[in-house]
Amino acid sequence: MFPMPAGASITMKVHHWVVVIACVLAILSPSGFGLFVMGSFALELGSLTFNLRTLYPRYPAISILYQVCMLLSNIAGFLVGVQMLQISNIQLWMKLLFFVADVGVCIGRQMHALKDAGCIRKHSHKNGAKASPVNGSASAAPEEKRNGSVRARHQVGGGDVARDSGGM
Repeated sequence: MFPMPAGASITMKVHHWVVVIACVLAILSPSGFGLFVMGSFALELGSLTFNLRTLYPRYPAISILYQVCMLLSNIAGFLVGVQMLQISNIQLWMKLLFFVADVGVCIGRQMHALKDAGCIRKHSHKNGAKASPVNGSASAAPEEKRNGSVRARHQVGGGDVARDSGGM
């Protein structure tokens, strides 16, 4: 995500820069690269279901799949971080930096999933806009009328996604 989209939240920017730093640490580390790849793969499975839920918000089964997979992928990512702490030939500062990044990413992702599920209250943004029910951000644009149909526009992952509700 470089350059970052103008509408990206500070949290999203920090998240991606922390992941970049973790990737550099994994490349420079004398050991543990396989664990890093395994943990990243587990976390990406959770992200995959987040993307599916964002693309298909009206399917409850996908929302349930997202919640289950996000929780399991965050647990797996955390456990891989714990395992990396056990590797003796990685310098302590590198292990701790990686572990803090790992735990921070897992907590942030899980909090976002819990907000999506309605377990944690979504906050209002500074400009007074409510958080979008689709992706948890205030980037949702108002619905626009087009050829007799209502077209809702939401920004998803830096791109604009439109959904038609009818009409020709």
